[in-house]
Amino acid sequence: MTQDSENNFYIAFILSRSTRDNSEPGLWEECVAVVEASSEDEATRVAAAFGRERQTSFTSIDGTLIAWEFHSVTQVSMLEIPLKNGYEISSRHLRNDEAVSLLRPIDDD
Repeated sequence: MTQDSENNFYIAFILSRSTRDNSEPGLWEECVAVVEASSEDEATRVAAAFGRERQTSFTSIDGTLIAWEFHSVTQVSMLEIPLKNGYEISSRHLRNDEAVSLLRPIDDD
């Protein structure tokens, strides 16, 4: 997308989930992307399109069908500062169980 004087940059949080052989969801991925748009609504649509473009499926080495599917755009916020080294783009507050979950390695059981 080219820079337009009426466009702004937004940070978008995009959730996707995986399934193995069409079973219950396995892993979740939160992608944080920068999108250019003229409004928050447009930024949400652009982020959703980006999430859908990333959908994929493949067969793993053990023959299991793995699929990654777009789930939702959970948050969109306008970036009101120019990007520079060390600038905080986003932060969030976590409950203890969420933080513990983030600290636990992902097992491939």
